[in-house]
Amino acid sequence: MLSGDDLLALERRRDLLSLERDPQPDRERPPGPHAYTAYTAYAIRQHSIVTCTAGPASRVTLQQIRAAQEAKVDNTGNVCVWPSEEVLAFFCLDNQEAFNNMDVLEVGAGMSGLAGLVIARFASPKTVTITDGNPDCVDLLKHNIEINFPSSAALSSSLVGEETVSDAVPARRALSARLVRWDRHGRYERDSVDVVVGADCLFFEWCHEDLLHLLSSVLRPSGVAFLIAPSRGGSLERFVKLAQAHFRVEVARHFNAHISGVHTSLKERLVRQERRSRESSSPASPAASADASAANSAAFSYDSDLHWPILVKLCRRVPTTAEHGHDDAAISGSNPAQPSDE
Repeated sequence: MLSGDDLLALERRRDLLSLERDPQPDRERPPGPHAYTAYTAYAIRQHSIVTCTAGPASRVTLQQIRAAQEAKVDNTGNVCVWPSEEVLAFFCLDNQEAFNNMDVLEVGAGMSGLAGLVIARFASPKTVTITDGNPDCVDLLKHNIEINFPSSAALSSSLVGEETVSDAVPARRALSARLVRWDRHGRYERDSVDVVVGADCLFFEWCHEDLLHLLSSVLRPSGVAFLIAPSRGGSLERFVKLAQAHFRVEVARHFNAHISGVHTSLKERLVRQERRSRESSSPASPAASADASAANSAAFSYDSDLHWPILVKLCRRVPTTAEHGHDDAAISGSNPAQPSDE
């Protein structure tokens, strides 16, 4: 389990890892036509993982938007490291054994690939392949691999079946970035992956079937997928319903005590803010009203539907009783997502 030294206490909802902005303005410019570049350094267990993104939404270029439209892919990965990606990285850090000696695929990694980088750094996988459907994202994913695992520091042997020093740099040939687009009619290398991870990939419901086809194709019979996303208007629950035709599905809202504790504290903070807002709405002096107005303008915002990450675990579906001709054990978590237990 994670120790108190691994993570900082949370002050904002995105601070699921020890986060600080990279102070080096002269860091190498990444490839591609990116008008603005933001680097973020994550200090984890005395290591630093640096991710590079194209910058905030206000600086995303028209060229990037057009490229995404032409590729028929979502462009939100161009913007920043989203909270669900940070939570996925947190989950991977806390469950390193799930990735040891495994072929790992990250889907919809955007421009950061933070979860894949964390797995490569702290677990002992056979291979890690970080993917996205946007060519601009893939360029930056390759750049992120280079700055975190430079060629000059790479080991000469792979991690497979070898004794590995805990702070060693994984072999570059075991870590790669690729362009992978989800397509329900696509042909993928079958049974090629042990573990798939992905964050915030369920909001656009038009691609649910495409993603499920990819997962069904590449996962080995004993494979598993870990997807983390908020409900976002029920989009996650509708994905779960579709996924049950292909997989055994487990949905966990409270998959980590630390993250659940953060959720509870944020809900309590929201209640306190609402209470203060009601109190400030009572008749008061002009000065008090002005103070209340200023406080409300900088109000804290937390919406469980948009911000609370939920874990969806997919395993290959067990054959039904009719297919086997006898009773099978009940499948844990095979029902649709459970009602909110906030």
